[in-house]
Amino acid sequence: QSFDRHIPIGAMIETPSAAILIGQLADEVDFFSVGTNDLVQFLLAADRIPGEMASAYEPLHPAVVQVLATLATVARSKGKPISLCGEIASDPVFINLLIGLGFRSFSISPGRLLEIKYAIRSTDLQGGERMARRVLSLSSTRDVKGHVQDDWNRRRPVASPELDPAT
Repeated sequence: QSFDRHIPIGAMIETPSAAILIGQLADEVDFFSVGTNDLVQFLLAADRIPGEMASAYEPLHPAVVQVLATLATVARSKGKPISLCGEIASDPVFINLLIGLGFRSFSISPGRLLEIKYAIRSTDLQGGERMARRVLSLSSTRDVKGHVQDDWNRRRPVASPELDPAT
Protein backbone atom coordinates (compact mmCIF):
# COMPACT_ATOMS: atom_id res chain seq x y z
CA GLN A 1 0.00 0.00 0.00
CA SER A 2 1.45 3.38 -0.95
CA PHE A 3 1.06 6.52 1.16
CA ASP A 4 2.37 10.05 1.26
CA ARG A 5 5.34 10.09 3.63
CA HIS A 6 5.09 13.89 3.80
CA ILE A 7 1.70 14.02 5.54
CA PRO A 8 2.31 16.01 8.74
CA ILE A 9 2.00 14.00 11.93
CA GLY A 10 1.02 15.76 15.13
CA ALA A 11 0.57 14.99 18.79
CA MET A 12 -2.23 15.98 21.14
CA ILE A 13 -1.01 17.21 24.49
CA GLU A 14 -3.81 16.28 26.87
CA THR A 15 -2.05 14.56 29.75
CA PRO A 16 0.64 15.63 32.21
CA SER A 17 2.95 12.91 30.86
CA ALA A 18 2.68 14.27 27.31
CA ALA A 19 3.25 17.81 28.61
CA ILE A 20 6.37 16.71 30.49
CA LEU A 21 7.74 14.89 27.43
CA ILE A 22 6.96 17.58 24.85
CA GLY A 23 10.67 18.09 24.13
CA GLN A 24 11.12 14.43 23.20
CA LEU A 25 7.81 14.31 21.33
CA ALA A 26 8.92 17.30 19.27
CA ASP A 27 11.64 15.14 17.76
CA GLU A 28 8.96 12.74 16.44
CA VAL A 29 6.14 15.00 15.23
CA ASP A 30 5.54 17.97 12.96
CA PHE A 31 3.09 19.91 15.15
CA PHE A 32 1.21 19.95 18.45
CA SER A 33 -2.33 20.61 19.58
CA VAL A 34 -3.04 21.17 23.25
CA GLY A 35 -6.36 19.77 24.45
CA THR A 36 -6.94 22.07 27.39
CA ASN A 37 -10.11 20.49 28.75
CA ASP A 38 -8.44 17.16 29.49
CA LEU A 39 -5.09 18.71 30.38
CA VAL A 40 -6.64 20.95 33.06
CA GLN A 41 -8.67 18.05 34.41
CA PHE A 42 -5.68 15.72 34.68
CA LEU A 43 -3.23 18.34 35.96
CA LEU A 44 -5.54 19.29 38.81
CA ALA A 45 -7.07 15.84 39.48
CA ALA A 46 -10.42 17.53 38.90
CA ASP A 47 -13.74 16.51 37.46
CA ARG A 48 -15.49 18.56 34.77
CA ILE A 49 -18.89 17.08 35.66
CA PRO A 50 -20.75 19.16 38.25
CA GLY A 51 -20.20 17.75 41.69
CA GLU A 52 -17.75 17.67 44.54
CA MET A 53 -14.55 17.56 42.47
CA ALA A 54 -15.74 20.04 39.85
CA SER A 55 -14.62 22.94 42.02
CA ALA A 56 -11.01 21.82 41.47
CA TYR A 57 -11.35 22.35 37.68
CA GLU A 58 -9.74 25.77 37.25
CA PRO A 59 -8.16 26.75 33.91
CA LEU A 60 -6.42 29.75 35.51
CA HIS A 61 -4.71 27.76 38.24
CA PRO A 62 -1.04 28.86 38.33
CA ALA A 63 0.09 25.29 37.56
CA VAL A 64 -2.02 25.23 34.39
CA VAL A 65 -0.68 28.60 33.25
CA GLN A 66 2.91 27.48 33.89
CA VAL A 67 2.40 24.26 31.93
CA LEU A 68 0.87 26.17 29.01
CA ALA A 69 3.82 28.58 29.03
CA THR A 70 6.27 25.68 28.98
CA LEU A 71 4.45 23.96 26.12
CA ALA A 72 4.48 27.09 23.96
CA THR A 73 8.14 27.80 24.76
CA VAL A 74 9.35 24.27 24.01
CA ALA A 75 7.34 24.04 20.78
CA ARG A 76 8.76 27.38 19.62
CA SER A 77 12.32 26.37 20.56
CA LYS A 78 11.91 23.14 18.56
CA GLY A 79 10.38 24.97 15.59
CA LYS A 80 7.05 23.12 15.89
CA PRO A 81 3.66 24.82 15.44
CA ILE A 82 1.37 24.51 18.44
CA SER A 83 -2.36 25.16 18.59
CA LEU A 84 -4.76 25.32 21.48
CA CYS A 85 -8.24 23.81 21.66
CA GLY A 86 -10.84 23.42 24.36
CA GLU A 87 -12.85 25.81 26.48
CA ILE A 88 -9.85 28.05 27.17
CA ALA A 89 -9.32 28.73 23.47
CA SER A 90 -12.99 29.70 23.06
CA ASP A 91 -13.07 32.17 25.93
CA PRO A 92 -12.19 35.76 24.97
CA VAL A 93 -11.13 36.50 28.56
CA PHE A 94 -8.11 34.18 28.12
CA ILE A 95 -6.92 35.30 24.67
CA ASN A 96 -4.54 38.12 25.69
CA LEU A 97 -2.81 35.81 28.18
CA LEU A 98 -2.63 32.93 25.69
CA ILE A 99 -1.08 35.15 23.03
CA GLY A 100 1.36 36.45 25.62
CA LEU A 101 2.32 32.87 26.50
CA GLY A 102 3.13 32.20 22.83
CA PHE A 103 0.03 30.63 21.32
CA ARG A 104 -0.93 31.83 17.85
CA SER A 105 -3.43 29.21 16.68
CA PHE A 106 -6.77 28.48 18.37
CA SER A 107 -9.46 25.93 17.65
CA ILE A 108 -12.70 27.50 18.82
CA SER A 109 -16.42 26.91 18.97
CA PRO A 110 -18.07 28.46 15.89
CA GLY A 111 -20.51 30.39 18.08
CA ARG A 112 -17.61 32.21 19.76
CA LEU A 113 -15.86 33.26 16.55
CA LEU A 114 -16.79 36.94 16.65
CA GLU A 115 -15.88 37.31 20.33
CA ILE A 116 -12.52 35.61 19.81
CA LYS A 117 -11.84 37.67 16.70
CA TYR A 118 -12.50 40.83 18.72
CA ALA A 119 -10.31 39.59 21.58
CA ILE A 120 -7.43 38.86 19.20
CA ARG A 121 -7.76 42.20 17.44
CA SER A 122 -7.82 44.07 20.76
CA THR A 123 -4.60 42.39 21.89
CA ASP A 124 -1.13 43.69 21.18
CA LEU A 125 1.76 41.27 21.40
CA GLN A 126 3.87 43.30 23.85
CA GLY A 127 0.89 43.83 26.15
CA GLY A 128 0.09 40.13 26.06
CA GLU A 129 3.69 39.26 26.86
CA ARG A 130 3.70 41.71 29.79
CA MET A 131 0.49 40.15 31.06
CA ALA A 132 1.94 36.64 30.74
CA ARG A 133 5.06 37.61 32.71
CA ARG A 134 2.89 39.16 35.43
CA VAL A 135 0.51 36.19 35.60
CA LEU A 136 3.41 33.71 35.72
CA SER A 137 4.70 35.51 38.81
CA LEU A 138 1.40 35.09 40.67
CA SER A 139 0.88 32.19 43.05
CA SER A 140 -2.87 32.08 43.61
CA THR A 141 -5.71 31.23 41.29
CA ARG A 142 -7.69 34.15 42.70
CA ASP A 143 -4.93 36.61 41.75
CA VAL A 144 -4.53 35.13 38.26
CA LYS A 145 -8.28 35.23 37.63
CA GLY A 146 -8.50 38.80 38.90
CA HIS A 147 -5.64 39.99 36.70
CA VAL A 148 -6.96 38.28 33.57
CA GLN A 149 -10.55 39.44 34.18
CA ASP A 150 -9.43 43.05 34.86
CA ASP A 151 -7.54 43.04 31.57
CA TRP A 152 -10.60 41.80 29.67
CA ASN A 153 -12.88 44.32 31.40
CA ARG A 154 -10.64 47.12 30.04
CA ARG A 155 -10.68 45.70 26.49
CA ARG A 156 -14.13 44.16 26.10
CA PRO A 157 -16.59 45.70 23.67
CA VAL A 158 -19.04 48.14 25.16
CA ALA A 159 -22.61 47.97 23.89
CA SER A 160 -23.98 51.17 22.48
CA PRO A 161 -27.21 52.20 24.30
CA GLU A 162 -28.88 53.09 21.01
CA LEU A 163 -28.26 49.54 19.73
CA ASP A 164 -29.41 47.80 22.92
CA PRO A 165 -33.05 46.66 22.52
CA ALA A 166 -33.44 46.53 26.33
CA THR A 167 -33.11 50.31 26.63
